[in-house]
Order: sequence, then C-alpha cells, then structure tokens
Amino acid sequence: MMATPYIEFIPKAGACLATTNVIEGRGRVRWMVRRPSQAPADNGWQIMSHIDTSEYLNDSSNWQIIDFNELCAIEPALIGIWDLPVGSDLQLVHDELGIRIVDTATGREVPRDSLYVPPQHRSEPSAPVTGTGGDERPDARQQHLIDVGVAHWRKMVPQDAPLGYRLLPEDDAVAVFHMVRGGGTLYIASDESVLFAPSSVSPDQALEVFRSGRRSDTSKFRAAGS
Repeated sequence: MMATPYIEFIPKAGACLATTNVIEGRGRVRWMVRRPSQAPADNGWQIMSHIDTSEYLNDSSNWQIIDFNELCAIEPALIGIWDLPVGSDLQLVHDELGIRIVDTATGREVPRDSLYVPPQHRSEPSAPVTGTGGDERPDARQQHLIDVGVAHWRKMVPQDAPLGYRLLPEDDAVAVFHMVRGGGTLYIASDESVLFAPSSVSPDQALEVFRSGRRSDTSKFRAAGS
C-alpha cells in the first residue's frame, strides 16, 4: 500500500481488489470490472494493469484489498467509474484522443467530464441523445465525435434539452442537432472542428457548406443572453 496519506475523493467509497502491479506502480491501470459485493465494505470493483497476464490474474497472491480512494490517488480517472453498476466491464485507453474509459463490449465512452469529478459534485444528468439511423450504432470514434457535439450543445442549451445525432460515415463526421423547432445542427468533422447550421438551412445545403471546409468559432458557443 502507499505509505503517504491519500485524499478521500468519495466518502464511504469502500474497498476493492487491485493487482499488485497496479498498487506498486509496475503497470498502468487498464482493466476495470465490477462484480457483486462479497462483504459490506466491498464495492465490487476489480482493477488490473496493462501488464497483467491471465496466469498472473489467476494467482490470488497477486491481488490485494485496497481502499478505492487510494486507487483514485494512483489513477484519478477512476473517480468517474465508482458509481457505475455491477456488471460494468471497462478499459482505460491512452491514445491520440487522450485518456478515455470505454465499455469493453461496445466501445462507448464514459463521459470525460465525469472522469475526475466525484459523484457528489456532478451536475444533474443530461438528457439522453437519440440516434436517427435506425439500427445503425456509432463506433468508438463516431461516439467520441457525438460527445464533442453534445458538449458544445450543453454550452448553449439546458442539460435536459433533447438532442439527436446522425452518422455521416461518407464524410467521417457526425451531425448532432437540437430536437426542437428552430433548433439547429452541429456538424462535427474527424478533426473535431465544427460547423453550426441554423434550422433555416436545409440539411443538404448545410452538408455542402460543411464539405467546403467552412467552420464555426466554437469559442462563441454560449447560452443565449450570456
């Protein structure tokens, strides 16, 4: 265990299991699964490193009980997963997009604005974002672009405002729109640049402008009247 005191990020966070490679800093946090609790103090999380092999994980001597807050001092992004449900199977990814936590099965990303914020300090949950592509589901990269668009919209509309998205695979882009009369649409390119199109512009016209390379200044995205 770490010799120095650690911050209590989450009150009564409980204890969990982590591999010695994680606790002693030999490996980076990579895999996180939440099992049913086995004791009142057990929150069910099991945390593994990127160098842990199946053989290593199968040896019980390579696991230690540790306070969840102490693990958050090792990897602060874990603050964002504490209240996710039993059955969660996640991985922490370091790539060109930065540090992300994604669902192992679907690739869906845990919202980045939750990763380092304890549950007691988070804002009210946002309204869900609805897709319009039938059975088509976004891949991990498309979901990231959707999240970028949603984050921009949340600067301009209330957290419970209804938003929808449309995948634009032929343009390596997505469209995220405000689902109200006169709402408007944000087109998000693969480089995360954005074009805002008001509802008075048809989707075909907006897409033509987007393809021409025109973009909006996102620093001007703010709530009306602010």
